[in-house]
Amino acid sequence: MRNVSSLVSSGVSMIKTIEITERVTQNYYYKKVMREALVKVQKGASLSSVFNDNQNLFPVFKIDAGLLQKRGKLAGGAGLLGDPTNPDVVVVPNGGDDLIYLPKIDGKGANAKALAGDIVQFLTTQDYVSGIFVNDRLGKFPGTLPMSALNLIGSAKTPVPSIYVNFRTVAGECENKLQCTVGTHDTGLGTGQGSHGSLSRAETRNFMAAIGPDFKAGFANPAPVSNADITPTLAKIAGITLAPKGRLRGRVISEALVGGAAVSVSKRTLQSDPAENGARTILNLQEVGEARYFDAAGFAGKTVGLNPP
Repeated sequence: MRNVSSLVSSGVSMIKTIEITERVTQNYYYKKVMREALVKVQKGASLSSVFNDNQNLFPVFKIDAGLLQKRGKLAGGAGLLGDPTNPDVVVVPNGGDDLIYLPKIDGKGANAKALAGDIVQFLTTQDYVSGIFVNDRLGKFPGTLPMSALNLIGSAKTPVPSIYVNFRTVAGECENKLQCTVGTHDTGLGTGQGSHGSLSRAETRNFMAAIGPDFKAGFANPAPVSNADITPTLAKIAGITLAPKGRLRGRVISEALVGGAAVSVSKRTLQSDPAENGARTILNLQEVGEARYFDAAGFAGKTVGLNPP
């Protein structure tokens, strides 16, 4: 935890550091572990041993240095191998997920697919991982789904990740599990400061409201909508014609407009082939016409709100 590191490096004793961290931490589960840590450290145990006993809350995102020494070089994360200006692997933190780039996917990067296979094989065995999506250009890997299934392959000119790694979530102790979900996040934010990026239903099930003369009054929309639908809907209301750009775009939320008819919604579940350990990436989604909406994704039993087929 960054707070612990900052206090210790400032000269605060370990016992006092744990006491302060427990006091300022708002999350029930982290407070409980810090109380446990205080007792054990006072008896001579190390703080790291307590974290290791609670890896569901304190996972360490790492890529095995051994496989990278075989295949290439790593930049980002906890380690650095080889030339940082010419890496074979770049790990980018994104809250509830990590984006892994293989810069040499083109041209001379003939080992990109083999390297991706090694990384995927390692990640499918990690407790903090729940679902992996791989760039379609790298091919199919057991335990993963293609990134195109998540609409992450489009016509953008910016660099596209090679691997999308979704992190595990667990349900808390409350009646509505979506309101007390505990997530694994790769972020500099502290507990209680919020995050995003995971494909748990606790994060994809967002609230959206609209009011005005063009919207139906007192209407609860049973169809899925997303942020991508806001612009085309407002353009429709304003009488503006927007030329489509690419295939990945939102839709007009016509069913919420005055006089609008209900739309047809279909639900589907995609599932990958199993990895060596049996892990399968599962994706629950809904579709309205060509628009695709994602409910949850991950490995069975490791993503809150995920419904295996």
